[in-house]
Amino acid sequence: MNPQFKKGIVDIVILNCLYQKDSYGYELVKTISEFVNVKESTIYTSLRKLTNLEFLSTYDKESTDGPKRKYYKVTTSGIDKLILLKDDWNNFKTNIDYLLEGKK
Repeated sequence: MNPQFKKGIVDIVILNCLYQKDSYGYELVKTISEFVNVKESTIYTSLRKLTNLEFLSTYDKESTDGPKRKYYKVTTSGIDKLILLKDDWNNFKTNIDYLLEGKK
């Protein structure tokens, strides 16, 4: 898959995963990597960006496997952003499907 295209969908994927459940960075990387071949650094860059934009917040949680982990959680504005991104994605997908099926 084209790297630029993947970068464009990383934010929506991260927001959607974290909307379903809070997660720490490495767990999120493993989850997303099962479905999309994306670099770990790309995911962490998006996490920082989304946190700086206040679409995500963070908190520390003790781990039984070592040091505390930084967990990410979607904020109210992050949920609003996710809704907009999903609408954009669905419109984009519908239009591309329409073009690929030769109906236009």
